[in-house]
Amino acid sequence: MKNLKLNGVTVAHRKIVILGAGGAATVIQVQCALDGAKEIAIFNKMDEFYPRAEETMKKLAAHCPDCAVTVEDLDNTANLAETVPQADILINATIMGMKPYEDVTLVDKSLFRRDLVVTDTVYNPKETRMILEAKEAGCQVVGGVGMLEQQGVVNCELFVGKEMPLAEFQAFQAEQA
Repeated sequence: MKNLKLNGVTVAHRKIVILGAGGAATVIQVQCALDGAKEIAIFNKMDEFYPRAEETMKKLAAHCPDCAVTVEDLDNTANLAETVPQADILINATIMGMKPYEDVTLVDKSLFRRDLVVTDTVYNPKETRMILEAKEAGCQVVGGVGMLEQQGVVNCELFVGKEMPLAEFQAFQAEQA
């Protein structure tokens, strides 16, 4: 969530579509609700994570009643196509887009519009197909590298007891690229 904030994106009072129901997706869903999201539509395949999404929905209904949460089957592309145009923020929290799935995107590019924020938790490749297509459509995009860096910042403080020199790390990464 810090990555979104650093990129000027707030979730309060916003409608959010989150793709996925694994560990990262669940954390994002909960934090969006705690940060005041108006609606969260969770889309996940009917797999072992789908019941987790339903359980998260129930918990959020009890603890964040002002946030309406729904769980939908990701394979229902018609429903996804109806929901994304109503959203303010679209978050991919699945492995789709990450190597070796770099040619995969879960959202048809025709659903992207200039006022939609599109973000991805995938950090390799740096720009996923979804991010590239959203950028072409004029969306504000936020890639997964910043999320990974912010996790590093927190972990450095927890395990080393010092603030991570993020600017130095980013400069080093740029030199290596």
